[in-house]
Amino acid sequence: MNPHIYFWPPQVDQFKGNNRRVKILYEDTKIDKDKLWEKYEVEIKDEVSSIRFGPYDDPSDIADIYQERLSDAAEILWHAVAVHKFQFLVLLCQTWENEFISFITKEFKQSYKLERILTYAEAMDDIVLKGVDKSEIRGLDKIRELRLLVNVIKHGDGNSADKLRKRRPDFFQYDKNEPINRQNDRLVVWNSVLLDAEALNVDEDEFYSYFEAINEFWKSMPIRVFLDGTPPVYEENGSTNDR
Repeated sequence: MNPHIYFWPPQVDQFKGNNRRVKILYEDTKIDKDKLWEKYEVEIKDEVSSIRFGPYDDPSDIADIYQERLSDAAEILWHAVAVHKFQFLVLLCQTWENEFISFITKEFKQSYKLERILTYAEAMDDIVLKGVDKSEIRGLDKIRELRLLVNVIKHGDGNSADKLRKRRPDFFQYDKNEPINRQNDRLVVWNSVLLDAEALNVDEDEFYSYFEAINEFWKSMPIRVFLDGTPPVYEENGSTNDR
């Protein structure tokens, strides 16, 4: 048979299972915001109630101290929620990339001598996309968006951020009715995504859209993608690979 990448259905099911495992971890480790806030409130009340004022202190300052502690706690809470979300977006993306690269590399080695691991661009652009009509691949655009987002999470502003701004300006804008500029760009104002929760406005549910996109990619792959220009095979021995 001509050189090809064989998307063996049980192997694809394993990849989808690993993707699902990341989703389960994401859901099982989500921060209970109400419970955490109650914990902070108790700690703050205990701290404030232990303050002792001297004869020349103003006891009315206690209200300002309490509000200041609440404000600090709220900032920590939302930072923790944001870090959890961003960490799992990174994990989802890296799990996908590692599986995809190792799988395509292993399959490629069945037909050609290769002394190293393929890069993501080589595996996707030079092998898979050259053997399959892009319009047949579901989820690819969202996966590209996820990879840009993860680069921004890890590295901040730069080329990936510029590309992501064009795709998803809502991630960056304070006011969605106004164009992006230095005053209306969260990443420009806050600089670091992992240090400042306000640097990107990514809803927690975005995780699920990327999760589904990766599943859709695996589902839409042909059984065989040939490396010599032969059209891909979507059905084999009665199997459709969930097309």
